[in-house]
Amino acid sequence: MAGRGGPARRTRRRCRERAQGQADRRDAGDGGRDGYHVGAASEGAMEKLKPVGLSDGRTVGLWLALVALAAPLQAQDTAAVRIANDSVTVRFVETDLRAVIQALGRYLPKPVLVGNVQPVRVSLETPGPVDRKTLVSLLKGLVESQSLDFTEDSSFFRVGPRAPDRPTAGPPGGGGPGGQGTAAVQLFVVRLKHARASDVAATLNQLFGAGGEFSGRAGLSTGTLSDELRRNQVPPQPTGAQPPPSPSVSPTVRRSALSGPVIIVPDELTNSLLIRAAKDDYDVLVQAVGELDIRPLQVLIEVLIVEARRDRTFSIGSSLFVPPQRVDHGDGTASVNVTGGSLGDFVLKLLSLGHADVDATITAAESRGDVKILSRPVLLASNNTEARLLVGSQRPFVQVSRSLPTETPTRDQVVQYRDVGTRLTVRPTINQDGYVSLLIQQEVNQATSEVAFDAPVISTREAATQVLVKDGQTIVIGGLKDEQRDVTQGGVPILSGIPLIGGLFGSARRQKTQTELYLFLTPRILKTDADADSVTAPRLPKGVER
Repeated sequence: MAGRGGPARRTRRRCRERAQGQADRRDAGDGGRDGYHVGAASEGAMEKLKPVGLSDGRTVGLWLALVALAAPLQAQDTAAVRIANDSVTVRFVETDLRAVIQALGRYLPKPVLVGNVQPVRVSLETPGPVDRKTLVSLLKGLVESQSLDFTEDSSFFRVGPRAPDRPTAGPPGGGGPGGQGTAAVQLFVVRLKHARASDVAATLNQLFGAGGEFSGRAGLSTGTLSDELRRNQVPPQPTGAQPPPSPSVSPTVRRSALSGPVIIVPDELTNSLLIRAAKDDYDVLVQAVGELDIRPLQVLIEVLIVEARRDRTFSIGSSLFVPPQRVDHGDGTASVNVTGGSLGDFVLKLLSLGHADVDATITAAESRGDVKILSRPVLLASNNTEARLLVGSQRPFVQVSRSLPTETPTRDQVVQYRDVGTRLTVRPTINQDGYVSLLIQQEVNQATSEVAFDAPVISTREAATQVLVKDGQTIVIGGLKDEQRDVTQGGVPILSGIPLIGGLFGSARRQKTQTELYLFLTPRILKTDADADSVTAPRLPKGVER
C-alpha cells in the first residue's frame, strides 16, 4: 500500500506545482494574452469533481483531462470576442459554427434562434477593432457562406437551413392543381392571320397575370381590344347568307387557370406569338388566341363634300330644276316636292330622295353653278380604325423674319407650311344590328384675300360629331357658314385714279358672298368578299375587270 501511495502523492504534488506555476505566469501577464483562466477553473473543478471510490492514479488522470478540456472551452467563450466601448474584435479559428453563433449572439440587439444547423468548423477574424453594429452583418455573411439562411424578424434573428428552390420543370403530366410536380416547359410559335401580335399579347398578359390566374373579370370581355375583336368576327359564309352571331368565350377558357409560369412575346415582323409554357397551359392560351384572331369587319364610306351659295339664285334655280319626286315607304307612296325658301330645307328634302337621287341632284346643281363639289372621296376603313383624308395643298407662311447685321444686307426667314384644303377624319364602329357609329371630324381651310403680317388670312370651318347611321343610309353635316367680301373696281384709266375726283371717272362694285358647307356620308358594311365586289365594281372604269 505504501509503495503504491508514494508515487500517487508525488504525482499530486507535481500537478499542484504545475497549476501554481500557471497561476504565477497569469499574474505576471504571460497567460493573460489569450484570456485563459485555467488555474482557478481547474482547481475548483478538481475539488468539486473528485470522484469517489477511485484509486489515486485514476483520480489524477481524470483531473488532468478536466484541466485540458476547460482551457480551450474557456478560450472560445471569452477570448474570441473582445468589446472595448463601441468597437469589437473577433477571432475564431477552426471553431464550431454553433459556438460562434452563440458567442456573437451575446452582443446582438436581438436573440438568435438556431434551427437544424449541422456541425461545421469555421474561421472568422477581424483585422482590427470594428464598429459593434457590424456584428450583425459579420454573422450574416458567415452564416450565408455555409448555405444557411439568416433572417431578421421583429423580435429575433433566425438561423436555419436554406429553403429549396421551387422546381421550374418536371416530368410531363405532373403539373396542374393537385398534380405531383410541374409540367415540362416548352416553346410554341402561333402565327396570327388577322389580329396584330402586339395587341393579342397585351390582352393575354392582362388576362393571365401573376401566377397564371385570371384577373377576376369574366371571360375575354375584360379589355377594350377583346370587345372590338369579338365584334369583328366574320366566319366564311356563302353569298347572301346572314352572318352568325358573334361567338361567346367558351366556358373552358373562362374557368381555366394556368398551372405554371407563362411567357408571351409578340414578334411583329412575322406577326406571331412566342409562347413559353407547359403543354396544358398552351392549350388554354391557344384557345383564347383563336377567339381573338378573327377577321375584322370593314366599312366603305362614301363622302360628298359640297359648298353651296346662300342667295336667291340658288333657291329659285334649285326649286325649278328638281321636279316633284315620289318615295316608296313600303305601305304606299308619298309625293315630295323639293322646293323651299332656305338652303337648309332644300338639303333636308334631298335626303328623302335616297342616296342615288341625292348624288344625281347635287351633280346636276353643280353643272348649273348653284353648288360646288369640293371633294368626292371614298374611304375603306376597318372596324374601330381611324381613317384620314386630306384634299388640298400646303401653303408657305413666313413665321419669323429678321435682318442680320452682316457686311452684305441679308434677311433671315423661317417658313412654315400649313395644310390648306379639306381634311376629314372618320372612325367607324360596327355593331351586330347593322348600324355604324361614326366619329367624324371635318375641317375646311381656305386662304382669303385679307392679308395680315404679310401673310394671307386662313378661313377655317370645322365640325366634329358622333352619329349612329344604318348600313347604306346617308347622313348630312351642314351649317358651316362662310362669308367673303369682294370689291371690283373699273373706270377710265389714269383718270379714275386721281384723288377726290377719280370716282367721277370710275365705279366700284362691292359683293358679299355667303356659302355653307355640307358633308354627305354613306357607310356600307362589307361583311363578305361578295359585298366588297358589289360595292366596288360599279366604280371601276368600263372595260376593267377585277
